[in-house]
Amino acid sequence: MVPDGQILSSADRTVVFEERYDTYVNMQTAKQLSALPDRNVLACLMHSVPEDFSEDQLRVLVRELKDLAGSIFITDLQAEYYQHFSPRFEKFVRAMA
Repeated sequence: MVPDGQILSSADRTVVFEERYDTYVNMQTAKQLSALPDRNVLACLMHSVPEDFSEDQLRVLVRELKDLAGSIFITDLQAEYYQHFSPRFEKFVRAMA
């Protein structure tokens, strides 16, 4: 659930999305996030990005997320995504550059 914009002023950085890629698409999260103020202090954490995404598709996704939040993290891992790097970590890093 994307938080109400009024509570965002109480923190230096707020995670406004921490979910699966499918949830992001199905819930039309980009539309909800674009309505929030001061996106530079927002963070999006997305896991379970489809493993068959090409580097071009990753770049498009990263660009979209960068427009919505100042800090982003994406991975294709579906479990333990904070404990391990994806085997495709380098592709995610290149997509961010």
